[in-house]
Amino acid sequence: AGTSAGTYSVSYTAVVSDSASGSVSNAVTADVGDCSPCATSNPLVELSTSKASDVGDGVGVQAGDTITYTLTS
Repeated sequence: AGTSAGTYSVSYTAVVSDSASGSVSNAVTADVGDCSPCATSNPLVELSTSKASDVGDGVGVQAGDTITYTLTS
């Protein structure tokens, strides 16, 4: 109430279940005035990563070695 007409940004944090798929949606209802549309729909992104290490000397990892990891997605 008392807010000038215009466009405003709203931020919120949502926790999404790790078993969710497709997209997640959210909707709100205005308690004053008209809010159309007051909803969001966001596609979920599936990420897969792999990790490999190389100590560079070919004899395996030994205590004290520096290991370089390369992450790919």
